[in-house]
Amino acid sequence: MSVQVSYKKQFLFFVILIFIALIATEGVVRYVELISQSCDFIKSDLFDSFSDSEKYDICSEYKGIKYDVAKPYSMLEPNQEGKFVNINSDGFRGSEINWNDEKYKIFFLGGSTIYGAVTTSDESTIPGFVQQKMNEKGIEVSIINAGMSAASSIDELYIIKEHILKFEPNMIIMYDGWNDVAHTQELKFDISYEQYLENDFYANSEIVGKIDNIDKSLIHQFGSKLLIFFSEVDYRTGIGILVNAYKTYTTNVDVKSSDISLIKLDRIESKIKQNWSEVCELGKMHEFQTVNLLQPILGTSDRILHPDEIKILAENEPVKYLKNIDLEGGLESCENVIDLRNSLDGMDNILVYFDIGHMDNFGYEIMAEEIVEKIIPLVQDELSK
Repeated sequence: MSVQVSYKKQFLFFVILIFIALIATEGVVRYVELISQSCDFIKSDLFDSFSDSEKYDICSEYKGIKYDVAKPYSMLEPNQEGKFVNINSDGFRGSEINWNDEKYKIFFLGGSTIYGAVTTSDESTIPGFVQQKMNEKGIEVSIINAGMSAASSIDELYIIKEHILKFEPNMIIMYDGWNDVAHTQELKFDISYEQYLENDFYANSEIVGKIDNIDKSLIHQFGSKLLIFFSEVDYRTGIGILVNAYKTYTTNVDVKSSDISLIKLDRIESKIKQNWSEVCELGKMHEFQTVNLLQPILGTSDRILHPDEIKILAENEPVKYLKNIDLEGGLESCENVIDLRNSLDGMDNILVYFDIGHMDNFGYEIMAEEIVEKIIPLVQDELSK
């Protein structure tokens, strides 16, 4: 005699199956997030000394940083505390700053390579190492990390005008190149500064162009806002999978060119020089020193690459342009323009980069040493006045 299972038990069994499926999906999606592009560093041998849980903690904390996207550029929200990253009450990475002391104040601006993407502490960023090395040399300065992930030179111009000038800086150092090359398709690259100010972050980040007669700028704007909405939801199941798939699609829509466009190269050079020159003019007006650094990324140096870096270089489109930028002419108002593209020469077969432009703590410390060597004479000259 067969026993029929009641509808109530069948329903309960079905609910339990759904719950188990959701848990499994949650685990899969969170793992995919961990190994996604934003956490690609975990696959690099540079991070072999970290356990999987430590890598996950670093990834999770960096992805959880909050930004204000209502402004022309996404600014860090102040007062964020973490194990690896701290944002102070002024919106700068690091500890609180005593604005009333008499120390010579140096602001570093740049993208994620200055902000310190996936560095293990605020002190192991380029500005953090510069502070440490200046202290070791007995030079009394205060180094402020004003780097913002994905910032290009027009964003830094905005940050200086709207946020930094009020702190009366003594020196501003701009560390640029990679993002100006990478963002040439974004709207902010082709509009005036006045138009830039009228837009929010989403509008300025719109991709200009078409994909099969579909306006990419509309896709980017709608998709970005949708992602922000769903990022506020703690779970990742269901629609979260589609959101992550969409994000991957919209960040990989551009088809790479195998040849350098001289027109594009000229546009990049012109924009960097235009924005740098405006900051240098601000420096003369507001009496602060300016230092403009053209940064290295993987492939701009002539060193012999590590085998892991060679694999990365195969997909490195920006290096073609950054390596060919000519800084001659157009920067007459900038007195301290320094080319750091070959800073790693001689470090043959040593793994430094874990992606196109980001290094580990070791690489950032090398860059800090290079920068300190360049700026010490300028700082000492100012301090002696």
